[in-house]
Amino acid sequence: MMENYRHQHAVGQGFFHTAELRENGLPRLRYVYDCGAMKKYAAARDDQIDSYIKSVVADAMIDILFLSHIHYDHVSGVERLLASGTGLTVDTIVLPLLNEADRLIAYARAIGEEPGVADDEFYRSLVADPAAALSAFGPRQILFVSRGDPGGGAPGSGGTDYPGGPDQERSEIYGRKGERSFEWKLVGSGKFKRIDSIQQADDGATPSVQVAVIDDTLAFSMMSVSAAHAGGTSAVAEWLLAPFVDPIIEANRRKFIKALAKAMSMKVPDLEVWLKQVSNLQDLIVNGLHYLVKAYGAIAQDFNITSLCLYSGPGSVTPVPPQTHYAGFGAWCMMDSDAKRIAWLATGDAALKPDKRSAAFAKHYGQLLKEVATFALPHHGSDYNLNSELIKSIGASFFVAAADKYSNWKHPGPKTVQAVAGLGRFVSNVTSASASEVVETVTIS
Repeated sequence: MMENYRHQHAVGQGFFHTAELRENGLPRLRYVYDCGAMKKYAAARDDQIDSYIKSVVADAMIDILFLSHIHYDHVSGVERLLASGTGLTVDTIVLPLLNEADRLIAYARAIGEEPGVADDEFYRSLVADPAAALSAFGPRQILFVSRGDPGGGAPGSGGTDYPGGPDQERSEIYGRKGERSFEWKLVGSGKFKRIDSIQQADDGATPSVQVAVIDDTLAFSMMSVSAAHAGGTSAVAEWLLAPFVDPIIEANRRKFIKALAKAMSMKVPDLEVWLKQVSNLQDLIVNGLHYLVKAYGAIAQDFNITSLCLYSGPGSVTPVPPQTHYAGFGAWCMMDSDAKRIAWLATGDAALKPDKRSAAFAKHYGQLLKEVATFALPHHGSDYNLNSELIKSIGASFFVAAADKYSNWKHPGPKTVQAVAGLGRFVSNVTSASASEVVETVTIS
């Protein structure tokens, strides 16, 4: 029997989702999607991180840490989560491939919302050089995910078939081997490129961190063979962790760079070359805040940078084994012993309101959307990210918005709540109150 236990933590305005895959009740693979909250909710965030670490024992391994994007409220807890000695270790870190403009826009927006963010050394280092900042936690590998062939899709979506076998380079990306862990592998059709190997120490014993770029048409696959069913046949279950990259709206990126070049009295081509140097980025982040604030002010609106969505659910194995779904949404609980849908789908801050972008999202996941039971609304349920037709077409049973009071923001937005209610569903708003948390357990037997 394969189980997926998942927990949407109460961290206030932010996002922190932890999950495990279990086989016959034993933890086999642990993964996390985002870990952060705004400074206003730092106490709630830290309490949730500490509680999670305690529940799995310090120095335990996170097999895969997914970061949807680098807005402060989605990554501010990573340093505590992975702190040496008191936190957890991590095997693989996965995040979208972000260029310099993407990262500076995220940083400029963050300091505009909370000026104190500029004093966060880890966040500054993440913006300047993500690979270097994350390699300090000692992962075995860091995978940057880029948008793959739009004509393809996630494995099992119907838009692409599983290949006969991985190519030699891609086969080097796999889940760590061990008595406890599922040995996940990449499946699907897409490109892989190794881009770096970061040496963390000169002691000759510390392994280097491998850095690669993969297409989002590849997914992480875990297989489980359970006990024999009636007739003596073994049941096979597959669980997929399938990413999708929703890229920044290019016009916003160009507008920001043009405004930044003007503020710094540089020509755009010269600025783009200058930003390629990490030392220049580091200096700009520390000493050029006034330039970044001015450039962001020229484009300030509710738009989003490149964001990594994630499907967590059954793969394409047929026939479908029996499934169950237990969920607690705050004080409201449900049990479905014959669940038709058990998957979870998160969207980070994806800008899915435009029909063209929501269509790309829907095409990428294709048939997998029919498996989605729980849908984490984009950008904390903001109306600016709402595409009511997409929500309707997915047909999920449960909707989650990780949001709390901040300034005059309306998260989740009234239009979003109304759109979900119009489908006979509800939005479970996870705030900083522990009573609002969402905990789910689904099984494939």
